[in-house]
Amino acid sequence: MLYTKIRHAETIRTLYRLRNVLAHEYHPEIGSKLGFAKFSGHYYRLMKKLQEEKILDSEGRFVETTTNSWLVELPTIVEPVILKILGNRIPFLIYLAFTIGWSTSSGRIIKELFLTRSSTHNALTKLGMHNLIEKTDSDFLVRGEPFHRWLRRYLQLCKTQADIKNDIAILFDTVPAYVDGDQAYYLLNYEPGRPIGPANMIIKTHEPFFSFWKSAINEIRYFKEYPKNVQLEVITKNEKILWLNGIPYNKNAKTRFERS
Repeated sequence: MLYTKIRHAETIRTLYRLRNVLAHEYHPEIGSKLGFAKFSGHYYRLMKKLQEEKILDSEGRFVETTTNSWLVELPTIVEPVILKILGNRIPFLIYLAFTIGWSTSSGRIIKELFLTRSSTHNALTKLGMHNLIEKTDSDFLVRGEPFHRWLRRYLQLCKTQADIKNDIAILFDTVPAYVDGDQAYYLLNYEPGRPIGPANMIIKTHEPFFSFWKSAINEIRYFKEYPKNVQLEVITKNEKILWLNGIPYNKNAKTRFERS
């Protein structure tokens, strides 16, 4: 997820600067250049995580995409303390909601993002202390202009990259959502002899992220050329999610006949 990439942005920038070294089939040990002890278990776990996040490929080479290149610039734009705060899930989700254009009370934040009261309070306090948000009489306003500009640009680059590559995985990695409905059911419950092909798709996301996903569905080639219906609905709490090829699916998805 994007907040994981933000948390490790400084390491990712170092890996980018070492990309020519990493491109060789046999490259020298680089853990020490990243501040790890030689053969550190934490180093190998981090490299595996960055492969999962498609920062590195399976051979450990840096993956040069539009979004990864913009991510590399982040440590030059904001202070390390900002990376530390927004590299955590709850502060990031709240800031992302405000960035996409949602503004509301803390009570609505708790309800719509399925957060606890204490974690929401702690996140809002940290965001406020570092001038990333500002509380008004009735709601919150997004601040932290350097990161705000960076994030808005990153969101646009995600849609551009998904459109060019015809690969929507980067969208789910950035703005929380999952696939439900017939497409999820038939993909996860394949029966021998049944034809394989697109089915009606439901994308479920939190209400604050609706505008992002609505524009993605209307603008991106994958969705515009999708031969079946694509519907946007509010996310359901406590669903079990199964990731497949970088896309999350509702493990307990039902067909339209079961839902009716």
